[in-house]
Amino acid sequence: MRKTMKVKKISIFVAMAMALILVFTACGDSGAAEAPPAEDTDTAAKTEETDSEKAVEETVDATEEEEKPAVVGDDFTGYKIAYSCNSVGNEFGYLVYSGVKANGEACGMEVLFGENAMDPQKVEQNIQVLKANGMDVLIDFNIVPQVSGKYATSLKAEGIPTITVDVEIGDDAYFFGADNKLVGTLAGEYIANYANENWGGQLDNVFIEGCKTQGEVVLLRSTSTFDGLDNVMPGNTFEDTHFWCDPMTAPDQVQKVSQETATFLQNNPGKLGFAAHDDAMAVPIVAAIKDAGREDDCIVVSLGCYSTFQQQLRDDPNTCWKGAITFFPEQYGAYLVDIAKQLIKGEAVPPVSGMLHKVIDMDNLDEYYPVDEPLTARVGTPPF
Repeated sequence: MRKTMKVKKISIFVAMAMALILVFTACGDSGAAEAPPAEDTDTAAKTEETDSEKAVEETVDATEEEEKPAVVGDDFTGYKIAYSCNSVGNEFGYLVYSGVKANGEACGMEVLFGENAMDPQKVEQNIQVLKANGMDVLIDFNIVPQVSGKYATSLKAEGIPTITVDVEIGDDAYFFGADNKLVGTLAGEYIANYANENWGGQLDNVFIEGCKTQGEVVLLRSTSTFDGLDNVMPGNTFEDTHFWCDPMTAPDQVQKVSQETATFLQNNPGKLGFAAHDDAMAVPIVAAIKDAGREDDCIVVSLGCYSTFQQQLRDDPNTCWKGAITFFPEQYGAYLVDIAKQLIKGEAVPPVSGMLHKVIDMDNLDEYYPVDEPLTARVGTPPF
């Protein structure tokens, strides 16, 4: 773990040096020899000042390796964890940050913060600022492929470990977050099982909404939908016939998803499955299905299970938005801070730690998300 640099103020040594100079020049036998020439006094003063400067340097050398305070029990006072992220302006980002802040401060840590709005240059600037402010551990939630991983190696060399969230960036950082392959697989299985149970096994095509611009790791949560479909309906041809919608390719993402959903519905009669990258993009999909009067022919599954999905399911139990794969973002902070504690204490930490995932639908919604308990009430609680 990185050690702090504490330099004592030099004023006390300067004062001592001046006092010694005054004593040297003023003391002695008042009735004896004359005072030394001015140039000799200057030489003596310079000698004393040089000795004082050496003393200051020795003190700096002795103190700059001073250790951080020892951790007593669960008291991490004196330590700083930094949280760097794309945004806290969405529900997921806000819940993760709130959880890190609540759990970090509960054990005495100072929580530093940097937000970058997916700007690669801002990501790197934030890292430098957080480092300058003395972070002991970096928790990095940045889905920016251009820069993810660049700084983890250099920080590791300086004794500052990095924990990345939801995006694996290599051997020099610890990973915590979604099992991207699992969540996509669960979504595909849910769609296929619903078709078997409600449509006699009929499923004519699938619509995949996913973001190809956020890197291969994040993309896996969409492409693995086909693995889930294959598990339940082996031999299907959906990977060849499906429609792919990437909202990140348009300035108005909601409008793009809405328009492409409408076109897909027009071109595909029969029973259809929709897998949305997150809850936000499921909203325009569901709206387009309603506008087309195709709710009985469609099933929508999203990734997230945030308040939007929960409210939709409670308001309309017959909605075509049947399920969501939860990431439990309100619990991320508790897990992340626990990993940071282990790193600060020098304990062994596995390189990859996965989050719990569940399929949430009308059957188990109240079990995991009671109607009278908002998500924000959970950010400071222990994990499941």
